Amino acid sequence: MILSTETIPERRLFLNRKKIFTIPNFISFFRLLLLVPVGIFMWNENYLAMGIVILIGVGSDFLDGILARRLHQVSEVGKMLDPLADKLLIGLTTIILYLKQQMPLWLVVLIIGRDVAILISGFFYARKFKFIMPSNLIGKITANVLAITLICYIFQIKVFKEIFSGFAVLFVFLSSVSYLIRLIYHLQGKKEITH
Repeated sequence: MILSTETIPERRLFLNRKKIFTIPNFISFFRLLLLVPVGIFMWNENYLAMGIVILIGVGSDFLDGILARRLHQVSEVGKMLDPLADKLLIGLTTIILYLKQQMPLWLVVLIIGRDVAILISGFFYARKFKFIMPSNLIGKITANVLAITLICYIFQIKVFKEIFSGFAVLFVFLSSVSYLIRLIYHLQGKKEITH
């Protein structure tokens, strides 16, 4: 879900119905459904069960990628579902931590605001220009940093909370600037910047 740092090459947005209802995509939809038990277990502080479900999600993430390549069922839908699952998991965890008064509001706004802005701009960009603005390396690193930050808040590790909150601010800023620059270059018809 969040562990990969592989960059995703940009592809024209072409949704073939035959490539929507595939085994890898069904596995991806299953991973989205896992958000429900993750949220329930986290709210009830059943971290062992939550960890098991997350591990199942991570395993299914690797499995659908392998099947998509071996069965030649790589699709644009699948490429959209993976980052969507990451953002929903991070968003859900962030909101629960805030409701349980375990995370400051400013960090919640920073994390949720970034993902909402990317999702909205990516949606309209895909509709207008018919291709997907993919995640790049710094975006994947940011997702990993945010995941580690959330783990520190879940287990209330004070020293690491402060350290990774700082890293979260830094990488959210860097990834947002990177996304904005790439968006501008695409709008101008220039070659994508991948670094």
